Amino acid sequence: MNIRKWALPIIVIACFSLTGCVGSSGNYFLRKNQERLELKEGYGAMLLTFHASGVKTFTPYTLTVQEINQYKDFSKKPLKPITVQKLKTSGDIYLLNTTLPEGTYLINNIGGGLMYGTRFYIPSAKVCDITSGKVAYAGRLEALFGNQKFVYGQGHTYDTSLTVTDLYNEDIPLFKTEYPILQNERIDMDLLY
Repeated sequence: MNIRKWALPIIVIACFSLTGCVGSSGNYFLRKNQERLELKEGYGAMLLTFHASGVKTFTPYTLTVQEINQYKDFSKKPLKPITVQKLKTSGDIYLLNTTLPEGTYLINNIGGGLMYGTRFYIPSAKVCDITSGKVAYAGRLEALFGNQKFVYGQGHTYDTSLTVTDLYNEDIPLFKTEYPILQNERIDMDLLY
């Protein structure tokens, strides 16, 4: 068997698998032209919007969460990077949706890209509650990028702050416009805290 012949395809498949490009459609549950809403048993859904100010562009692509459960061994509560489906609306507001098993979760950070493809993570200490079988609006995350600074070993970074705002009456119509499947769906409010 010629190893060289198979080496490149195996390496490419392994790289895509490790980055989540193969075998995973992300943790989002809403798709354009979807005919019915489906949640796995024991799972709930979270809808939230994201807006960044203070920089020209910041595009969110992951939320890193960790279950908060005092009765579980810490090693059984790993950090989970969640790929979020994002739709940019007017005004640089991103619509994010994801599903998780029922429980309480700490959002550790929001990963995204700044201009020119630079990766940046916004630290967070926000908590969300997921209820099985329910779709809940968690609020609008507002990221404010402050002064740019240089940190030895990390390069240029920004002072950032993250707040949660209840904009249910503005955000839910955006979701219902982008995802008509939500038109007749009950969407509870369970803001991040």
